[in-house]
Amino acid sequence: MTGVVGFIGLGRMGYAMAGLLREKGYELVVWNRTRSKAEAFAEKYGARVAASPAQVAEEASVIHVMVADDEASRTVILGPRGILEGAREGLLVVEHSTITPGHSVFLWKVLSERGVGYAEAPVIGGPRRASAGELLVLVAGDRRGLEESSVFGETLWLAEVPRASAAKLAFNSMLFTVIAGMGEAAALLEAYGMSFEWFAEKVLSKTFLRAIVERYGSRPFDPGYQASFAARLAAKDQAYFVEALRAKGLPGTHAASIQALYSLMDSLGWGDADYTHLALFLRSLARGGQLPGKKTRGL
Repeated sequence: MTGVVGFIGLGRMGYAMAGLLREKGYELVVWNRTRSKAEAFAEKYGARVAASPAQVAEEASVIHVMVADDEASRTVILGPRGILEGAREGLLVVEHSTITPGHSVFLWKVLSERGVGYAEAPVIGGPRRASAGELLVLVAGDRRGLEESSVFGETLWLAEVPRASAAKLAFNSMLFTVIAGMGEAAALLEAYGMSFEWFAEKVLSKTFLRAIVERYGSRPFDPGYQASFAARLAAKDQAYFVEALRAKGLPGTHAASIQALYSLMDSLGWGDADYTHLALFLRSLARGGQLPGKKTRGL
């Protein structure tokens, strides 16, 4: 990367990624919807805080975006005082957010018409890996996005927009499916007098599914585990996956059921719980069929 780097969106992932850029010595200008978060980041890392995404575009040669969804992406890039308003020809926008393929294509077309480069570069890995520069970054669009994203970890070139966005949704959907399976398996085991912990140690550990046990440990059933990726965002991602399937004439029946479970989780007050707590949530539903209340933080 050269010149001033912009970063928009300082949630869990954005904060970790932007922090890594500063630790690597990049000059950074940041913006966040909640200004206090940007100011706290700037105080810790020495970055400048912009008044708007447009101001970030006026100062930076490349802007990294990590926001919650299509709506937030559209607002910070195309809305009033958004990136496009302050963009100069040759600016590169690297969109790391998990968005729909349709939205990514739209961004690519609009920005290209204004002489602004666009790369979609969704990431695989959580905040801890982001801080360590150990993410897998899926990149498509403007090839400059490969170089600009390399500081965050390994980059994989997928060429055409929106392949990277589609691949990220596919990965997340497989992840959510595994977690739902764990929850329902735990419910069945308990119904027959066995614990999932026993099953993981005595059965799964002796099979190819051992990797799942080693990867997650007790996290899916530990109510005290602090969320690294919120269940409400998992519901959004899975809804986007269903939308992407249907855009290609595919049914998405199984995917829709997983999305419904995460949406139920969110509606009952579990939206800020870790996405792996879908397993805990499903097991709790099977215990007498009672739904947890809205104030529940874990079981």
